[in-house]
Amino acid sequence: MATEQKQEYLAEKEFVDEKFDVERSSVILEEEENSPIPEVAAIVSNKDDPSMPVLTFRFWVMAIIFSIVLSFFNQFFWFRTQPMTISTLVIQLLSYPLGKFFARVLPSGPLNPGPFNVKEHVLVALTANCAGGTAYAVDIIVIQKVFYLQDFGFGANFLLILCTQMLGYGMAGVLRRYLVYPAAMVWPANLVQVALFNTLHEDENLQAGQWSRFKFFLVATFVMFLYQWIPGFLFPVISSIAWICWIKPENLVLSQITGAGGLGFGAISLDWNNIVSFLGSPLIIPWWAQVNIGIGFFLIAWVMVPIAYYTNLWEAKKFPILTPALFRDNGQPYAPLSILTPDKLLDENLYAAYGPLRISTFFALTYGIGFAGLSSMITHTWLYHRHKLVAQWKQSREHSEDIHHKLMQAYPEVPDWWYASLFLVMTVVAVITCEYFARRYHPEWHLRYTYVMSAAFDSGTAFMVLLAFFIFTLRGKKMVEWWGTREDLCPLEGEPYFPASEVNN
Repeated sequence: MATEQKQEYLAEKEFVDEKFDVERSSVILEEEENSPIPEVAAIVSNKDDPSMPVLTFRFWVMAIIFSIVLSFFNQFFWFRTQPMTISTLVIQLLSYPLGKFFARVLPSGPLNPGPFNVKEHVLVALTANCAGGTAYAVDIIVIQKVFYLQDFGFGANFLLILCTQMLGYGMAGVLRRYLVYPAAMVWPANLVQVALFNTLHEDENLQAGQWSRFKFFLVATFVMFLYQWIPGFLFPVISSIAWICWIKPENLVLSQITGAGGLGFGAISLDWNNIVSFLGSPLIIPWWAQVNIGIGFFLIAWVMVPIAYYTNLWEAKKFPILTPALFRDNGQPYAPLSILTPDKLLDENLYAAYGPLRISTFFALTYGIGFAGLSSMITHTWLYHRHKLVAQWKQSREHSEDIHHKLMQAYPEVPDWWYASLFLVMTVVAVITCEYFARRYHPEWHLRYTYVMSAAFDSGTAFMVLLAFFIFTLRGKKMVEWWGTREDLCPLEGEPYFPASEVNN
């Protein structure tokens, strides 16, 4: 019986020490059979129980509710200057006691197959995470409505978002053999979530006086919840401490280089939400990646941009050194509606009379370097990693060395043609959507503790922001007003070197 139930795994090397638990139908790998990546081996379990119930009634209830809530709040806070993202970690925390509550109060049977288990918990968080991300297509819709006064209707907007998101899922599914299955493919942000799942569900063998991860998480979350009130409301100046600019705030060049609204040279942030707004948590990003990003940022933002700006490249001094705004040749704000016809089409005669569109030096350089980086990435990958890619492609067709991939082979695999079909169908829908609405509206348009700490900081910050939002914003209350809440400590940081009045004269 045990021999018939035993799952045979394809692997490049033979499994020597392998046990099969008949009662739990689980494969238990010996301790030495683990991921070759130390961070993964320390965080991700090498045990699995395929008999655990997953698609339960309580899963569906929590997954639907949290998906709606997370998607709403993340999209709502996305339009802030420093976007506030409520991560899946918050859903992990909220769904855990709710799942335990359902397991206690629901009648035994189909609605309640037993204790709330880690697989249900993971699937709830996974479902909410899929729905909780902000789609870039929303930016297109908002820009059209706000800046160009165009509204293509709910149907067009819905299909645009659906196509762009589903295309990504289709591509990810087709490429999962290369981006997910290999042991070397480590996604550090996911280790934070795994660490939190382990903290909530696994028992630990602790020495006398040693804190459990759960206790450490609760203490860190509470401390961050209390601390975040300081940069969030009581003393927001410490969110971006431009201390060099404070030395002489009336100096234009010093404000442009060191001000928080300028290039921010030497600025320090003590606000966790500000730190993780764009690049994620520094506690989970690998050190080599942080150094790579830091060197690139230093060379571009603090070397290339000042040189280009103060040498007046492309008449840069007519505009602020760092701003997303659009300008005319004389430094005045650009009005896009002034060059459009009543049907919101480009009028070439109006454009020629109004003048070309200009952007700040920072954005001009970063856009150019960004496009060059995409091309160079393809070239670099081909020159230095093509042999590795070919070897991985061959290996993916036969077997995998990853322990966790071997465990997953106990479950039916999603066919590749499902993902390929999704990608092709969404491509067709995207083309039809663009063509139909273009023709309809414009007939001429045919063309471990570190990970737990990171989770705790994110959770504490999220809880503080949510609570403060309901206390202050929804009730129309004002914050405390004093020097620490001022936003004009470097008043010249966003000013052009040559004001528009001088340009006109």
